[in-house]
Amino acid sequence: MSFDALVFDSDPGRISVPAVQWCIDNWESDVATTVRPPRRLVNRCLETSESQRRRFTPIEMIEVIEACLRNQSCIALEWVSGQVMIVARAGEHGELLDALAALYRDVIISDYRAAIAPCGSFRLANFGDYEAEAEVCWQLARGEADSVLVLCEFGSFGEWWRPATAQATSLCVSTGVDYQGQTSCASVVYRVSSAQVLSELWSRTSYDDGIARLCAPATADAEQILALADSLLWSDRALIQFAQRQGWVYIQRFGGGADEHYAKFAAADPALTARVYEHAQERAKNDSGWWLFGVA
Repeated sequence: MSFDALVFDSDPGRISVPAVQWCIDNWESDVATTVRPPRRLVNRCLETSESQRRRFTPIEMIEVIEACLRNQSCIALEWVSGQVMIVARAGEHGELLDALAALYRDVIISDYRAAIAPCGSFRLANFGDYEAEAEVCWQLARGEADSVLVLCEFGSFGEWWRPATAQATSLCVSTGVDYQGQTSCASVVYRVSSAQVLSELWSRTSYDDGIARLCAPATADAEQILALADSLLWSDRALIQFAQRQGWVYIQRFGGGADEHYAKFAAADPALTARVYEHAQERAKNDSGWWLFGVA
């Protein structure tokens, strides 16, 4: 099933699933400029269907969306990180989605129509690339450059990575806590000049001892990567802003355990994001480790 969707950042007091659902249920195209939910709904706890109360992994969410849209043509749901998602049958609620995108324009992070057939004007692609993490960075995003930058985090989980890091160039280092904010670690930005080394650095992504967190162009500011690492790993808006300044950026967004993750790729040039998403679309046809979850 093809569908349209909007995703909004979590912002208590500004937006909620019940408030957005009210907008959907009370939509009239002739009052589009004045559609606003009652204030009492903005902070209300979820009290609707089970699908609107649960949080889902990306793979589960596709199944939930398809199930919901079999029964109704447009619905608000809670996304994996507490974000608000609106999904609609493709092409049936364009004016409503445009109005909601305008109403919540300060917190919107994704807007895609006909999910598996994007228009190509987007900046952020979401997809799974299990066991091929960062492949798109070397094959597509790198361009004519002879290297890419990789942010790695090192905690107390062995030294399997030493042969790979020995073949990369360390640019800058900082200390702090890991991407989950729980364990002390050292963060290092490397310049990587080999597809094999890049693959090795990302090879343990689905395990607790994985180290690679982010890829960026060879021309990106390594100090900025370290300074913005926390926000880049958790905020889509930060990713898009970074890509606008530095060219492109790739991360893995994690859900629950180490093996629950998916790729996010943002680029200043929408055509590059489109090429990456199309590559993921082709790979997904024959590899169960690849799957799609829309663009922004």
